[in-house]
Amino acid sequence: MYKKVEMNVCEECGHYLKMTSSERIELSIDPGTWNPMDEDMVSADPIKFHSRNLIKSVLPLLKKRQG
Repeated sequence: MYKKVEMNVCEECGHYLKMTSSERIELSIDPGTWNPMDEDMVSADPIKFHSRNLIKSVLPLLKKRQG
């Protein structure tokens, strides 16, 4: 459907394609200078949201989508 070209833009229609956070970082910095830290860090719930159960059920799905 879309033809991916440089900068994740479709060459036929000009539509911007999805990018992962890692892809965005790679475009923003010099090659070889990115050293990710705390990649296994997860968000906490310090103010105890009422929808905490919903958040707990949705977070794994979002993490899986992000890769």
